[in-house]
Amino acid sequence: MQLKYDDVLFIEGLKDYAVFHTNQGKHTLYKRMKELEEKLPAQFSRVHNSCIVNREHIVKIEDMHIYIGESRIPASEKYREQFFKLVTGKLL
Repeated sequence: MQLKYDDVLFIEGLKDYAVFHTNQGKHTLYKRMKELEEKLPAQFSRVHNSCIVNREHIVKIEDMHIYIGESRIPASEKYREQFFKLVTGKLL
C-alpha cells in the first residue's frame, strides 16, 4: 500500500492497527499510533489516543470536535491544548 500524505484525511487507531481514511476509502496497516505519530510530517496532529488528523483537511472545529469531510472527531483533553496552539490563527 502506498498513500500520499496529502491524500490521508485522518488516521484511526484500533489496538495494533491503524486505519488510514482517505477520499478513496480506508486502508488498514499493522502499525501502532505512537510509531506513526513519530514518523508523520508536521501537517499531522494527534488529537486523541486513537486519532491523528491531517490539519490540511480540517473543515471546521466546533465544541471540541474536529470536522474532516463527513467525520466528526473528538479532541481529547490530553491532546487538546497542543492541537489548538497549532491551529490558532489559521482557523479560529
